[in-house]
Amino acid sequence: MSECTFPPPKPFIKRVVALPSSNFSNLSEPARTFHIAFLARALGIFRVEEVAIFRHEGLPCGKVAEVLKALETPQYLRRRLIPIKKELKYIGLVPPLAIPPHQLRRDDYDLREGVVIARHGKSLLIDAGLEKPLLVEGNAAVGKRVTIRRELNGWSLVQPSDLNIYWNFRISCFKDLLSVVETYRKKDFLIVATSRRGEGLTYEKLNSIKGELIKRGSKGVLFLFGSWRKGLFEIASEHNQSLQELSDYILNTLPCQGTRSVRTEEAVLATLSVFNIFLD
Repeated sequence: MSECTFPPPKPFIKRVVALPSSNFSNLSEPARTFHIAFLARALGIFRVEEVAIFRHEGLPCGKVAEVLKALETPQYLRRRLIPIKKELKYIGLVPPLAIPPHQLRRDDYDLREGVVIARHGKSLLIDAGLEKPLLVEGNAAVGKRVTIRRELNGWSLVQPSDLNIYWNFRISCFKDLLSVVETYRKKDFLIVATSRRGEGLTYEKLNSIKGELIKRGSKGVLFLFGSWRKGLFEIASEHNQSLQELSDYILNTLPCQGTRSVRTEEAVLATLSVFNIFLD
């Protein structure tokens, strides 16, 4: 893909990133929010459509998920959708994601995110961050976030999954690593685990992965990442499983790293940058 408009097209191969809930647990605020924001930026830059956070070391996935959700929510909707909590105190200080739904009032896109603020018969009153609320026909509960599209005679509801452009990412929580792998195996996703102990990434290996995707007819790739303290080999062993059994490939996407360690959000950025053009 040499040229690309904005909003960009939806990736032909869906990208899903999975990471443990124990990530960022060693950080205090505001550093924690800023590191999660770095991760969110990487997800947006490389058009990730799903983030799977799996429970690890007894930490609920909501501690990371709620920050990602707040960052993914357009700024003009946060006061309606994001609760005031001390864990979200520093959301307003981090760089904006600037993904397609994060529009300014002057932006003239045919799609916007909004929230239903009232119902009038078969019509909805929707706050879409414009000068005044919009009246849109449809069925949705008050307080629900919706995506709307401008038509010739007004606006209509639309499902983000039906769009042919990249819109945003959604966040899901899983009870453990095994449940993530099982869920996406059933969807016939190719599973790529990342590890410092993995096989070095080469052009030959990329071609092999591309061939496997074509052969299997896979529509998506699940990228697995470890935490700041435990890698995927250790996390898999906690379930009496080998990482080889849980993944199709185990790759070191940062060979000969010049730092003693690589943070998860940095590994996500590096890994997706390698796969970005290849997956289109």
